[in-house]
Amino acid sequence: MDLAKAGKRLAKQMLVLQFAIVILSGMVFFLMDGLSSAISVVTGGTLSVLTNAVFAFYVFRFSGASKTREVVNSMKKGNKLKLLLVLLAFMAIYQIPFLDKAKVILGFCSMLLLQYPILIILHRVNNKHVA
Repeated sequence: MDLAKAGKRLAKQMLVLQFAIVILSGMVFFLMDGLSSAISVVTGGTLSVLTNAVFAFYVFRFSGASKTREVVNSMKKGNKLKLLLVLLAFMAIYQIPFLDKAKVILGFCSMLLLQYPILIILHRVNNKHVA
């Protein structure tokens, strides 16, 4: 399997697992603190997952040694678009009165921090199956 296909597969697995964690977190917050808290955490977590998906799309648009320049430019565009989407989304989220802003940020930051351990775990699991 070439590196681009392996990377796409890993990115898809990560996004699915992150979204599952977002839903699970929402259920926990619903049981602990009610619907508004659950919606707030899910909103922040979903924002993180969706912007990661946009970035992943741009990262894997091109592949191959002959496309090095396109890959780098696409990564730059993806990163800029991700940042812009996060800023615009938070501007919109802060206009919604029933959302708990601290819990939105908690959901967002949790997914940002969890993406690295998730990638490491998925990479190790996938490599065990290949070997």
